[in-house]
Amino acid sequence: MRVAILLKYGGVYCDSHVIWTNPIPEHLFKYDAVASPGWRELGAWPDSISHSTVLAKKNSEYLLKLRSLHAQNRKKRFWFVDQYLSYKLVEQHPDILLLERHLQVTCLNHNCHPTWLPGYQVPPHENPPGPAFSWQNDTLSVLWDVFPSLELDAVKYTSGLVVDAARKVLHKAGITLQELTDV
Repeated sequence: MRVAILLKYGGVYCDSHVIWTNPIPEHLFKYDAVASPGWRELGAWPDSISHSTVLAKKNSEYLLKLRSLHAQNRKKRFWFVDQYLSYKLVEQHPDILLLERHLQVTCLNHNCHPTWLPGYQVPPHENPPGPAFSWQNDTLSVLWDVFPSLELDAVKYTSGLVVDAARKVLHKAGITLQELTDV
């Protein structure tokens, strides 16, 4: 569905578990399509693509090819086509997609995997902690595949990546913690 909507209108798609940590730089909108590499390693595949955050123009050539790729490979697992076979598209047509490594960091069970740092790839069944990074400066968004529960008291009295990001989002929205307490 995201491909169909982006093909018709263009714009930005992100999964519901994405927290934007910085504004999208204007220069990224000049590309036909922008996505981030994935962090999972699969055999001899040099890389994969994450479509949990995608920027694309209307009638993007990349998305047209991705839609065809899914149609031609209906019997294969969706994730394999979406993450790995889509990377083959980029190998064959490198100008149709900008793989922006700082677009997104994927976090699974509090282990985050910044794709611009060495050693980010790990086998699908493993999830070791990734290298440290600055979510405030190094990435535009963070994807939590399982979003941690976040209570108001946690935001008020604790810290950590999710809590600090939540505070930043509230601050940018002009909402104070006091206003949340008064609700």
